[in-house]
Amino acid sequence: AVFNLFTVGTRLGGDAARRMEAVRLAEAELESLKAAPYGAVVATGEPRQVSGQYDTYEVTLAVDEHDRGKTVTVTVLYRERDRERAVTLTMERGRP
Repeated sequence: AVFNLFTVGTRLGGDAARRMEAVRLAEAELESLKAAPYGAVVATGEPRQVSGQYDTYEVTLAVDEHDRGKTVTVTVLYRERDRERAVTLTMERGRP
């Protein structure tokens, strides 16, 4: 029973580490876009692969332009055991 508890705890800890890394990658992407010139903030089109400490992640950038500026959405896909998971963060970027 103790060994089983250790196995489950280790697996859940690994899942949490992957999720936190996905959040960190999405936050880093948004921070770099905050610092970029307004005109350079455009959708990437194709997802890109990013190697992390625990896994390889797929990062997608979507940009929706509207009258007040741009809505920027970063989605990071990763695998958690046998399922695909996603972390999505969004920011508003005002016109200059």
